[in-house]
Amino acid sequence: MPRPQSPGSGSGRIEDLEAQMRFEEGLQIGDSVVARWTNCNRYIEGRATISKINRSSVRATLDHEIKMDHGTWPAGHNLSLPRFRDDKWSWNNGVFPLPA
Repeated sequence: MPRPQSPGSGSGRIEDLEAQMRFEEGLQIGDSVVARWTNCNRYIEGRATISKINRSSVRATLDHEIKMDHGTWPAGHNLSLPRFRDDKWSWNNGVFPLPA
């Protein structure tokens, strides 16, 4: 599955990184986000709701079931995803704003 383009798309542009920091600083429990993570070397993305915010990670609950050839993530599945300040964060691993 090709990786969708995101703001920044991993370009490392300062403006994109600053926008991501501002987005994460404003996160609140109950916010709807795009959750991105990898599993078995595959890129996965789904809409989720923030359920917990920690210093270096967030917990997000999937809003819809995601079916892939290598697994299924049911609606309500909890994901722990890194925040921008964590070394594990990347454009493929974190939470991001919903498309406008």
